[in-house]
Amino acid sequence: MLRALLRIVFSRRVKLADQARVQVSLTLGARRSEFVALVDTGNSLTDPISAMPVMVICPHAAAPLLGANAALLELDAVAFVETAADIPELRGRLRLIPYSAVGGGGVLAAFRPDLALFVEIHEDSCEKVPSSEHKFSPCVQRRV
Repeated sequence: MLRALLRIVFSRRVKLADQARVQVSLTLGARRSEFVALVDTGNSLTDPISAMPVMVICPHAAAPLLGANAALLELDAVAFVETAADIPELRGRLRLIPYSAVGGGGVLAAFRPDLALFVEIHEDSCEKVPSSEHKFSPCVQRRV
């Protein structure tokens, strides 16, 4: 029993270690947030209006971009978009992104940063290779 449990735990760690990772840098005005993200090849979320791809991020990764307004990240998606629409630097950058998953569906709150930079991380050589630069890619933070 213990052997089977250890095999499951270590096989998941190996799968996670094999996943591609990127260094992400998001800019909104004078603010920046940098973090490492796993590349989810199964993520097919797109903004229904612009058809741009959507990147799902945790609220703590978005917090540096919102500065004094970071407390808004505690709100649900609809309340976030309604409240953040009054913030001048977010005006015109907010969307609700519908999603469906095995466990159900809903909407995710999204905002469009000024710039999103992605640098692919290669573990074997510790080399960072620029993979892409996207302007105005929506980034998602919370779901309903």
